[in-house]
Amino acid sequence: MRGLLAKDGYIIFKQLKFFLVLIVAFAVIPNSSLSGFSIVYTAMLPMTVMAYDEQSKWDKLARMMPYSNRDLVLSKYAVGYIGMMGATLITFISALVCMAFGDGTASERLPAILISMSGGLLLEAIGMPMMLRFGVEKGRILFFIIAIAVTIASIVSNSDSIGRDLHMPAIPGLPLLLLVTAATVVLNLISIAISTRLYRTKEI
Repeated sequence: MRGLLAKDGYIIFKQLKFFLVLIVAFAVIPNSSLSGFSIVYTAMLPMTVMAYDEQSKWDKLARMMPYSNRDLVLSKYAVGYIGMMGATLITFISALVCMAFGDGTASERLPAILISMSGGLLLEAIGMPMMLRFGVEKGRILFFIIAIAVTIASIVSNSDSIGRDLHMPAIPGLPLLLLVTAATVVLNLISIAISTRLYRTKEI
């Protein structure tokens, strides 16, 4: 697993420097919608890595190496999880710094982090089986449609003004946010099982 993550990490840092800079920039901006977007956006990292793998015929080589199907699938999920944790950590630290300097609105970013994490986890849970089932090219289109929908929902949820204009309720309380986040974690466990089965039967 460590070797697979090292390989994927090399691809990301070699090919996606601008992508990473963009994520960090959005994460530190004192705006709930933009920082939330950076968290959700990292859920697209596995898709990009899978596209490079398909172009280089990596899957054919991986089948001949001592990796289980589960390890190969989990490594892709882990790329998204690590990216989301990194963006979340940067956003959280940025919010704490803003609060330390007296920015009262920074506290609104804390529940927004949970909303964005839930969005990213949901995107990961739906997107990964889709990529394996339909392939990178077809799956990418469906993935982007879902990503746009999740991002818009996250932005709307994080924006009080938009919420009032659309007559939507305010950001839900912490217990409900934790429950939603826990539900997306469970969905990811189910998604991993589905993706492992799909990868096992995938023709290379």
